[in-house]
Amino acid sequence: MFLFNSLVPESFPYFDSGHVRQTPKQLTHDDSTVAWICPLEVELIAALEILDEEYPDLDQPPADHSVYPLGSKAGGNFAITGM
Repeated sequence: MFLFNSLVPESFPYFDSGHVRQTPKQLTHDDSTVAWICPLEVELIAALEILDEEYPDLDQPPADHSVYPLGSKAGGNFAITGM
């Protein structure tokens, strides 16, 4: 299980740089056009850094403790996760 928030300090640029545009757009589970699985933490960080927009999290089952950041790049909706 990968818990991104517990591994990266809040001072990391993804959290506070402001370069990723936050948007209130709410996606559904069917809206993602690309699933990006990142085996290494450095890959997940890079994936998050290239997003043009970031979207609010979707509801997930209580037993699923994984993190699935959602966002878009070049018109594609991405669901990103780490291993």
